[in-house]
Amino acid sequence: MAAAFEAHPYHRPTVGWMSDLNYFSANDAEEILRQILRAGEHGPSPVSGDVKAEQVMPILEKYFGRLPMSQKPDETTTTEPPQNSERRVELIEQTQPLYLEGYHRPDYRSKDDAVYDAITDLMSEGRTSVFTVLWCAIKK
Repeated sequence: MAAAFEAHPYHRPTVGWMSDLNYFSANDAEEILRQILRAGEHGPSPVSGDVKAEQVMPILEKYFGRLPMSQKPDETTTTEPPQNSERRVELIEQTQPLYLEGYHRPDYRSKDDAVYDAITDLMSEGRTSVFTVLWCAIKK
């Protein structure tokens, strides 16, 4: 992913770089969690079972309503520069072979999103997909 993206957050690994994690403290994690979750701006609270909203809402307000509000974090966005040539990374390891190929596509708000979803399904879903047929041919 680091080779595929230069500016987009996908460039960074989900759990972070190992070199950062080796020096990361519990206080650092707590501060980041505080920034991400922004006390007072809670997402949906899942409640299941045979309950009524008028019974649950006072309980949610009691426990979550007293948490202080904080400022929203900066919503800085960036634009991924265009990729005008192939980027290739090859790792030589003594493990099971793995081939990955990826393409940049517009995000879910694009008018072309459904087209890309259909291409993905045709290429990779089900026993007759292009990738499944190719994989079976390679294994034989």
